[in-house]
Amino acid sequence: MATGTIPVPLPAIDESPTISVCINKDWAHTLIGQIWGLRYPEAWGGTLEENRRARAEIKNLIDMLMREDECEMSICCEPQIYIYRINTDTGRMERSSDGGTVWTPDPVDPLHVIVQQPAPVRDGSSKVKCDAATDFSTHFNDIITGCSENLGTATTVVELAGGIAALLLDIFIIVVTGGAGIAIVTTITGLIFAGISAAFAEGKSAFDAYWSSDNKAAVVCAAFCTMRDDGTWDQVGWENFKHKLRLAVPPGAALDMVLTSVNAGGYVGANNMASYGLAADSDCSECDCFGDCAAKWDIMATGYGIIIERGDGFIIADSQLGGSNGYLIINTGNKDVCCTVSALETLSGTEPTLTGWTDCGVEPTLGVPQHVGLYGYGSYCINYFQLQSEGNFRVKITIADCP
Repeated sequence: MATGTIPVPLPAIDESPTISVCINKDWAHTLIGQIWGLRYPEAWGGTLEENRRARAEIKNLIDMLMREDECEMSICCEPQIYIYRINTDTGRMERSSDGGTVWTPDPVDPLHVIVQQPAPVRDGSSKVKCDAATDFSTHFNDIITGCSENLGTATTVVELAGGIAALLLDIFIIVVTGGAGIAIVTTITGLIFAGISAAFAEGKSAFDAYWSSDNKAAVVCAAFCTMRDDGTWDQVGWENFKHKLRLAVPPGAALDMVLTSVNAGGYVGANNMASYGLAADSDCSECDCFGDCAAKWDIMATGYGIIIERGDGFIIADSQLGGSNGYLIINTGNKDVCCTVSALETLSGTEPTLTGWTDCGVEPTLGVPQHVGLYGYGSYCINYFQLQSEGNFRVKITIADCP
């Protein structure tokens, strides 16, 4: 009769699903010594049959540990199978090991591979931001040139994507050794494939015609107006850059191709693009960082909404869940830059039940509006606007100059 206390697992020790653990060979031998006592019946509980089965499985485990030279431990287990997708909200690569129920960031996504370079250090602190924006624009134009050249030589979309992916390794300063580059290029290719297909169909001539000097020039100001003072972006600032550039230039497949390529590196790759170059004492005085009132507003922090469309005087945005509630928080990024929300329309989901706002001139605090209650649409001059509901929602927010 069994006298031990350890419960006996039902599956066999090598039955799927399995895990893989890498340990030093000497430690493997030490581990064998520690589990050797589990070969005896006194260690296990359960029925007599379960006790015998447990001891047999321990013998199997010891045998596997003693064969580490033969199979290098990890390859004795079944390889993990993943499926992949691009998150349409973030543009980042994700993977799932359970057939698509749970998605997690792909470790090979360039965002997690790129080593962010130090913020640019330049003479004259007042020029740091403009010089960084100028250098970023230079490398942005390098990507435009590379896309054009690859469009002129590629015979398939796959060939085009591979060529651009290889170019981006240098632009983003991704240092790779051995076969690691193959995995990263493959991941970048997946990230940009959809965004370049339409441009490939239109051809090189249409691409080159789109990127006029005016459209290229818009990149500098879009970067300058969304960077932090040290010449870098965080995730929110990078999203703001993409929105601002799309507002400044016409829509088109050529824009999608380049912006999708640049976004493959995320804000870390963009920061690297801004960290090196020859810009010195650049002038960004003509950049209008505010424009019309609707263009002044962005999501205040990651996780508090997603702007999906901008137009003349309006924003369409989705909330994001925090616990069981849906939140949408937008602000101007400056307590003295203010507008009025003149109308609100719920397009789908649960209608917002709580409205908060902060008056012009008052420093806004994320999640803590100065006022909560019945908002007077078109009456208040504000720099912060918050919506909340018992579920997610999509709204159209009409924004105008202060009354």
